[in-house]
Amino acid sequence: MAPMVPSVTPYLRPYFDEILHPDLKYCVFAGEALPLDLTAAWSVCAPNARIYNAYGPTEHTVVCTQYLYRRDGANKERNGIIAIGKQMGASVIVVIDEDGRILPPGSKGELCLSGPQLTAGYWNDPVRTAQVMFVAEHQGVMTRFYRTGDLCLLDEEGDIMYLGRIDQQAKIQGFRVELGEVEHFARTYLKGANLAALAVQNELGIIEIAMAIETEPSDPKELLAYLRTKLPPYMIPTQVRYVGAFPLGSSGKTDRKALQRLINVPV
Repeated sequence: MAPMVPSVTPYLRPYFDEILHPDLKYCVFAGEALPLDLTAAWSVCAPNARIYNAYGPTEHTVVCTQYLYRRDGANKERNGIIAIGKQMGASVIVVIDEDGRILPPGSKGELCLSGPQLTAGYWNDPVRTAQVMFVAEHQGVMTRFYRTGDLCLLDEEGDIMYLGRIDQQAKIQGFRVELGEVEHFARTYLKGANLAALAVQNELGIIEIAMAIETEPSDPKELLAYLRTKLPPYMIPTQVRYVGAFPLGSSGKTDRKALQRLINVPV
């Protein structure tokens, strides 16, 4: 079995033609949003493997959902990001609104977790524990939940679509924007390039969108022209910055806060 963090895979992509692992039986991606096109490209390198997209924070110890990639192309996705699937084992997963109310299937909101593997809280930090833990009635039982901070959509079949971090949403010109949607169209045009859309504040204090791209500098005019055919004006990046290598955290994930500092825009 090969566990992988999605951020690492783009570095391997130039060598996909040289990589072939027919004996690999299982491949599990976890830790970050997994682009569907990247999964499809990697599947050729592991032609006989069952490829899973898994999800789970440390507080829930640790993987609690899974989605099996379908090689026939009938995969669930949102903004080019493959679904994180259904809950596993005894995990309990719900989506809540801004007022903490549990929402029905088909709704978009914050993903919350419960189950026997849920942590009791943060060591010697009752304030932080109280910020992310809450009790709500679920199927007639008072249940303790953990707020993940992830924006998700639970579909009618129980599969979860990952839409991004709630703190990565932005309100632009009065509209609430999913930055993942901007990233999806940019990634499509740039053929899977590693990139990130970031909410930034300009010199007048107005929130705009900046696009960081992990590649050599080039003229962004054609990219922006393409985005204008797919997105409304308020979702078009006002800045495009090219970065040689995205900063990564200790777990191998892209460090978005460090990336914002790197491109000299406010957090």
